[in-house]
Amino acid sequence: MRFFGFGILRNGVKYDYPFEESLRSLSSLTEKVYLALGDSEDGTENRLKNIPNLEIINTNWDPKLRDDGLILSNQTNFILNQLRSKTSHLNHVWGVYLQCDELFLDQEVNLILSDIKQAEMQGCDAVNFRYLHFWQSFNKIAINKKWYPNEIRAIKLDSNIESWGDAQSFRNYKKIFYSKAHIFHYGHVRSPEKYKLKKTDMLKFYHKDDKLGKYREKEKRQDSKTKCLSYFGPHPILMKDRIISLDGIFQKKNKGGVLITGHCAKEALLLPEINAKKIFVIDRPCFLKKISILNKFIFINLKKIDKLIPKKAESKLAFPWSTEMKLILKLSLKGIQLKSIAPK
Repeated sequence: MRFFGFGILRNGVKYDYPFEESLRSLSSLTEKVYLALGDSEDGTENRLKNIPNLEIINTNWDPKLRDDGLILSNQTNFILNQLRSKTSHLNHVWGVYLQCDELFLDQEVNLILSDIKQAEMQGCDAVNFRYLHFWQSFNKIAINKKWYPNEIRAIKLDSNIESWGDAQSFRNYKKIFYSKAHIFHYGHVRSPEKYKLKKTDMLKFYHKDDKLGKYREKEKRQDSKTKCLSYFGPHPILMKDRIISLDGIFQKKNKGGVLITGHCAKEALLLPEINAKKIFVIDRPCFLKKISILNKFIFINLKKIDKLIPKKAESKLAFPWSTEMKLILKLSLKGIQLKSIAPK
């Protein structure tokens, strides 16, 4: 099997997109990435020179496409067709798509490749991934109905699949494989000034001038109602410098240690990744009295905290959290951080 990446970009510097990190993430699991680079005004192309295995195809965004974000699917289908034409002589070829504010997690790259191979074996022509939407912070994920909980991001090129709408997903697939791997979406975490500029200008690709005011107010109301969960799980290593530049720190060390109780034997799979000096796991709380240094530990009872974490995001399309993700969310309620591990 062969894997190729594809994506779109315009004014990445102007709007502070993590496009370099995103393209490097895509490059890490594909042999070449094809990018439709729109008519930018900010030197974006100069920042792409050091991205490995990247082929840029320059395009112009049609200013007349100002309804429902159709310019985004228009550009996505353009680069998808370019990729198809360049790989038409190959067999068993898949295209992996990321938007330039999305990344894969390093620890899940092998899972992603394995799942695409499984999809091929099972006669699927599309792979659907789960989403983490970071909202205004690297430590909060949005979970209400507005946020799509999963989307297609890998497709078999020998198919009629195409992007549609505002390029949120793809259509004309025959059979979907549902992966448990995640897409990390950082579109709403960036410098405040550029974030405001991006939101203002992006609306112009969805609505005519006479309706912009109405939809800006609607967007503000929706933003104010965004529901979030704390997240202190791992981030892609490629995001380290960006996270430090915005937050001042990539990973904080949990002071002292962490003591976890509650029937958590199966959930202990992630314990080696907890960023703490010492970790204790006690299934039975009655043993706590034997620990004389209890006051020096962050204490978490997984059984009691379980009811504070919803079983899944609010969308009807959402899958229940995996055991690993649910543990991350439980620990995050206590501010307990997990490590972001560099790829070997």
